[in-house]
Amino acid sequence: MNALFHTHPEILGLGFIIIFFSLVILSYLFKREHKALLVTQNHLEDLVQERTAKLEQEIIDRKKLEEILGNERKQLRDLIDSIPDYIYFKDINSKFIMANLATIRIMRCKSQEDILGKTDFDFYAKELAEKFFKDEQEILRLGKSKIDMEESVIDEYNRMRILSTSKVVLMNQDGKPVGLVGVGRDITDRKLAEEVLKRDNETLEKIIKVRSQELLDIHVELEQSKRLSDIGTLAATIAHELRNPLAAISIAAGNIKRKVVDAPIERHLQTIEKKIIESDQIINNLLFYSRLRPPQHENLYIYNVLNECVDTAREMSPKTLWVEKKIEDVKNVSIDGDPLQMKEMFMNIMNNACDAVPDARGSVEILATHDKNFINVYIKDNGVGIAKANLEKIYDPFFTTKVKGTGLGLTVCHQIIKMHGGSIRFQSEPGAGTTVIVNLPKKKK
Repeated sequence: MNALFHTHPEILGLGFIIIFFSLVILSYLFKREHKALLVTQNHLEDLVQERTAKLEQEIIDRKKLEEILGNERKQLRDLIDSIPDYIYFKDINSKFIMANLATIRIMRCKSQEDILGKTDFDFYAKELAEKFFKDEQEILRLGKSKIDMEESVIDEYNRMRILSTSKVVLMNQDGKPVGLVGVGRDITDRKLAEEVLKRDNETLEKIIKVRSQELLDIHVELEQSKRLSDIGTLAATIAHELRNPLAAISIAAGNIKRKVVDAPIERHLQTIEKKIIESDQIINNLLFYSRLRPPQHENLYIYNVLNECVDTAREMSPKTLWVEKKIEDVKNVSIDGDPLQMKEMFMNIMNNACDAVPDARGSVEILATHDKNFINVYIKDNGVGIAKANLEKIYDPFFTTKVKGTGLGLTVCHQIIKMHGGSIRFQSEPGAGTTVIVNLPKKKK
């Protein structure tokens, strides 16, 4: 090759020229590529700086957003904690994931960390916790909220509280239940107030009922007083109008009895005398009922009163009676009583007994005993008895099942016994006779 270059020097010059131009071209190309690289590098640096600035701004914006969200979350938390109602969130397994201060307190916890991830079984008795758990799982299973249902819980002071609770199901994007939010309001005081109001209303109704009955009784009493006043006027008129002719009849019968000695006539005169006595008794009952006065108390021996009334009843009764007395036990026992009223009362009862017994085999038994506080008189007959429906009406004025009489006898008896602080009751069955039981307080020593 050296020989070639020495032989042909023009080839060597041409080679140098080619190399030179090649170097020039390469230098140009290098410079152009270098310049392009610099432009690309500068562009990339600009892009990096721009992206870095955007990232830095995004970080700043994100921090600001997080700060805003944190403040809003705190404000929301403070707002929820300030609400006196019980507010809590639970997951699908009924575990607490958030609760406000009211809920934390009723669960006897110090902070929310003490309640998170736990269930009602950690705070309530097993039976109560099971009830809450079953109710919530049923709500979640059905995906149906329950509003304003009542629940009973034990608060931090071991007091029973009644809550009005609403449990609302929380759904995900697919519409599947993922938990629930519960809101409970303490309605214990309201319930107690309702109970007090109900009790007060019942008490008020009772008072109104009693007062209404008292007013009705007063009205009835006023009506009865007016009626008694009218009856009193009528009775006084009847007594005056009847007793005059009865007295004349009695005198005439007495004169005939003295002047005529004849057995048939004497029997008729005895009948007249008995009817005069019966008529006089009817008049007395009318006057007693219409002008019944407070008793004129005396030291009175019931033994003497009963003996006198039995003798009078025997004389007045047209029937042949077997009268048995067992009254020796009260021979020396006395009461504070009105003699006239006591005689009137026992005469009425004995006359009723005599009227009730049959003409043949009629018997009346009078038994008197005493205990620590009362004298007890039993007047028993073997008469027709009293129907149960009539026992409730025997003290009603003018009620009678007898053909004769005014129906005032037992009314008068009842009033007299009441004014003496005693009681009267009847034991009777149709066809089995009647027993009248009179209880009178003994004289206080």
